Amino acid sequence: MYTSSFLEAIREDPADDVPRLVFADWLEDSGDYDRAEFIRVQCELARGVRDRGRSLELLTRLRELMQVHGETWLGALATLAPAPIFERGFVDTIRIGASLFLDHAEAIFASHPIRKIRFERAHHILDEVVACPHLASLDALDLQDEPLRDNGLAILGRCKYLACLKSLDLPRIECTGEGVRALLARGAVAGLVSLNLRHNPAMGNEGVVAIAHALRHLRRLDLAATGIDDAGMTILATSPSFRELQFLGLTGNPLGYSAIERLCESFSEGSLEMLDVSGCITRGERLRQRFGARVLV
Repeated sequence: MYTSSFLEAIREDPADDVPRLVFADWLEDSGDYDRAEFIRVQCELARGVRDRGRSLELLTRLRELMQVHGETWLGALATLAPAPIFERGFVDTIRIGASLFLDHAEAIFASHPIRKIRFERAHHILDEVVACPHLASLDALDLQDEPLRDNGLAILGRCKYLACLKSLDLPRIECTGEGVRALLARGAVAGLVSLNLRHNPAMGNEGVVAIAHALRHLRRLDLAATGIDDAGMTILATSPSFRELQFLGLTGNPLGYSAIERLCESFSEGSLEMLDVSGCITRGERLRQRFGARVLV
């Protein structure tokens, strides 16, 4: 669908618009004016458009182009992955059944610089999924609602293709703290910036300890309803691993007011933009008065 050299340049530096716009120029020179326009319009919108009229004009044009050409541009993905997301001119995010992915991974990655995947029905064939070398191209992996349990996290932790992964979503996977430790023990996902483990109530403080020991670059950590108590809060408040957090979610855990207060104090001079402890305590407004709107109670 696209020439491999252009796709490779985009994959090598996904944050840079230049390879995308160079490809748009090539498309225009080749007579594919609408595809070139689509890339340019999405890149302009991603940079931010202050003028409301211009923004509406661009969004309208995007819809028109997708209505006419969307199925063609998607190729095989039109039937394989419902509602794929284009970002800055190219399919960036897909939701796909694990078996379909394995059957068509070569063709998918040959045509699209996919960076984010949400897998469905992956837990039965997780060994095969983690053996796929195309995972090395991903920035984000979403396995929410998959009953991976501890064994599945251990399998994921042995994957050799996740070194570039920045975001991992694992809510409602029925794991314990032992599973989190197995996921992190070999350093397979040591580069994570965002980790979502919400709604795994058996995880407990053991999971917090494992995260503190293994992950040094976290900016977002969601531990809502994970069974953490005040001892886990002490780890969060004192471990250097959490000093650069920008978001920390703790709602739904059995936490005391004093433990949350100490956590707020430890983060008061840091980079934290939001601490979500909504529903954990009474007297929450007192915390808001002391620490400001970034504490969500």
